[in-house]
Amino acid sequence: MSKVQSGSGFKWMLWISGIVLLPLLFGLGLWQLDRAEQKRELLDSWQQAKPSQELPLEQEMTRGSYKAVILKGVLDRERYFLLDNRVRNGRVGYEIVALFIEDSGRSVLVNLGWVLASLDRGVLPEVEVPKGQQTISGSVRVIEKGFALSGDDLEEEQWPKVIQQLDVGKMSSRLVIDIESLEIRLTEPLVPGLDLNWPVVNMKPEKHLGYAFQWFAMASALLCLLIWSAVKIRKEAIYEQV
Repeated sequence: MSKVQSGSGFKWMLWISGIVLLPLLFGLGLWQLDRAEQKRELLDSWQQAKPSQELPLEQEMTRGSYKAVILKGVLDRERYFLLDNRVRNGRVGYEIVALFIEDSGRSVLVNLGWVLASLDRGVLPEVEVPKGQQTISGSVRVIEKGFALSGDDLEEEQWPKVIQQLDVGKMSSRLVIDIESLEIRLTEPLVPGLDLNWPVVNMKPEKHLGYAFQWFAMASALLCLLIWSAVKIRKEAIYEQV
């Protein structure tokens, strides 16, 4: 095989590799567009939710959306969780998650808000969970099942317990009570000093659109390169035959 034929074969291999890569780039762009739409719907559900007097059951909730609720019940003052590594304005802290037992008997998790963590991570924040009958106002969402994370030691007797994610199964087992897979984020404060400026999404729709543009731009550039290289390879093939 001549050097010309060898070089031509290598160019064809690169061209075929580009053809395989092209749909992947377009697919990533479409995926980012879909993520942007999901984030937009989530933000709309947070902003447009209307107060209700009844907590919807999990099967009536749309995953990835919020619904406003007003509930009456009591909080477990002695046993609550510190959801770790929650960042606000570049600062690390905890979200305080407590068990709420509604008057109807249903049990859900209430996120009371965010508090700044101490520089000494061995020092946990002290939170005075309100006692007695409470009326809470907030937005409820279905707790999605996430990846298993290490670092949650729920077997220790000491409270509060530091956790890395909301695992309803483990938390129900530790509290010895059935908890619905719902989290209520308060919109009206119950505990002074806790931050209720909730980050509804971790990435704005506009950023997903920016990523989509980048993927489509790379795909377009690759398409142009493939067309140019195909024409060049074809011309070289014709030249070799002459």
